[in-house]
Amino acid sequence: MLRKIRKLKNEEHGQALVFFVGIFAILLAVMAFVVDVGSVYVEKAKLQNAVDAAALAGAYDLTGVDDVIAETIARGAADDYFDSNGYEDVIPIIDPEANSVKVSAIKNVNYTFAQIIGLSSANVKASATASISPADGVTGVIPVGIVQQTFNIGQEYTLKEGGGDGANGNFGGLDFGSLTSFVNSSFNKGGAALFQDLVTEGYDQPIFVGEKVFTEPGAMSGKSFTENKMAYIPLVDSMDVEGKKELMIVGFAAFKVKSYYEEKTEIDGKIVKKGVIVGTFEYDVAASSVAGTYPDSGLRNVRLTE
Repeated sequence: MLRKIRKLKNEEHGQALVFFVGIFAILLAVMAFVVDVGSVYVEKAKLQNAVDAAALAGAYDLTGVDDVIAETIARGAADDYFDSNGYEDVIPIIDPEANSVKVSAIKNVNYTFAQIIGLSSANVKASATASISPADGVTGVIPVGIVQQTFNIGQEYTLKEGGGDGANGNFGGLDFGSLTSFVNSSFNKGGAALFQDLVTEGYDQPIFVGEKVFTEPGAMSGKSFTENKMAYIPLVDSMDVEGKKELMIVGFAAFKVKSYYEEKTEIDGKIVKKGVIVGTFEYDVAASSVAGTYPDSGLRNVRLTE
């Protein structure tokens, strides 16, 4: 009887060993699969970030170009971004439209441990669409208003008249101190000093289409303006007003400043300071902007929509 009991115990120990070996093998396979699946998710997140950035880069470069060359430009921007971020083996698929760029990519990820259970690799897919739309709210605007009109790319426009050349005491200056958001800004001056600081630095609060702003009468000359600087200009419904009057902001446009100069001239026996700002119209994307639906005046917002 004792011999039979010992034999039974030995058999039970053997069965337990086989059972634990089987369980260990299953756990090992599960752990291997979990590790490899985790690496796939990490790679997918990296690929999605790359696709998002490539779509945005492509959309930025589409601003102001002809649709015929849109795909070439978007593909070049996307390829450059992918190559510089370690995705030389991934070829992005570009699908440009009039106002958007879609980028899709597939990357094959090799499994390390899951090959134990017969799984060799997985395809990771990601896609993103970046859309271009008019900017309805812009930060960094300078206090100069120009009447809304049809602008021609590269054409020179006088953004601010010099003293003696304006209408009814207005020469194109705007009083940003009259904006409701001014209390939140970092500016605490007024008049000519405020105008000069804003021309140099740009307004640090967003301004929106539909807001009201007062004109700033006077030549407002003084501080120099860096040439070739991109200036964001509010478009207004009219400048033909007398004295300090309220105007409606109806859009925004971008101009590359060609010159900003101060000169003194004699008008009717009086010495008048003339501060003139001249710039060429350009298409541009404002980084600090809000997308909208108003007519496109050349200053755009780019954002991910998918």
